[in-house]
Amino acid sequence: EIGLWLGFAHVLGFLHYKDRRLAVWRQRCLQLREHRVLEAVKEETAHCERLLRNVLPPHLLSSLQQFESSLGASSGGRTAALIAAKHEGACFLFAKVVGLSSLVNDPAADPRLLVLLLQRVFDRFDRLADNFGVLRVRKTANEFYLAATGLAEPGQRPMDPADGGCALASFGFALVNISHLLNLELRRDGLLPAGLELRVQVGIHSGEAIAGVIGHKTFQYDLVGDAVNTAARMCSSSSPGRVLVSESTYERLLCRRFGAEPRGRSEVKGKGQMATLFLLNGPPAKTLDETLSDSDDTLSEASMASVRQM
Repeated sequence: EIGLWLGFAHVLGFLHYKDRRLAVWRQRCLQLREHRVLEAVKEETAHCERLLRNVLPPHLLSSLQQFESSLGASSGGRTAALIAAKHEGACFLFAKVVGLSSLVNDPAADPRLLVLLLQRVFDRFDRLADNFGVLRVRKTANEFYLAATGLAEPGQRPMDPADGGCALASFGFALVNISHLLNLELRRDGLLPAGLELRVQVGIHSGEAIAGVIGHKTFQYDLVGDAVNTAARMCSSSSPGRVLVSESTYERLLCRRFGAEPRGRSEVKGKGQMATLFLLNGPPAKTLDETLSDSDDTLSEASMASVRQM
């Protein structure tokens, strides 16, 4: 009888062990499934953030909760929150790709090849914008490209306006200079017809602007303000291969690092007569007073060094 009870106890112990092993296995399966789901959620979140970075500036993604509430549609009679800020001391650049209109308006153009050409051109512009630390705002009306500096998030330390203006001017010259390479690449790949040259003309102006996200379903980060409109006028008044800047912006932000060729006063749509200059991709020529001042500084430093040696 004792042996029978011992056998029965062994059977119960074995069944309990199997049941325990089964419970552990099920728990492990649940953990693995949860891990896979979390990894899939992380990958999807990262993918969505990459898409958002291509549409919105990085500083707007610092708080995803605020971003979602700002873009949420109004409900219950309440107006949805907005993302908007006023920026002072910003600088704006419009670039026009001369020659794109003839391709876009050509009824015989292959739509797929045309879209591929546009993607190649503006992808290259976007990479240059990242290299120079400027913010690509949007591409407009087939052939125009808008970039800016000085649009820091409220509470962050803003970029020095002169540094931002010089970065934007350097970016403008990079757009002008890369057009020749783009023509060679596009013609090599059969995207650019023979005899057509794409060239870039640039306009720059600085001032205040209001930046914000417009729309709740199809949304876009955009800039509005008189300074933005004036930058667009500078671009329209510029010439292929040149960077046109307003006199006020040049004297305030660019005169210490770039030379300029005066263009005189000309009629600008919506602004009347404005003094403008063609920016030169090089340092400004020193005036006689600056040269004499540099010579005096050099002589004084040499004198001090000789005194120390004595």
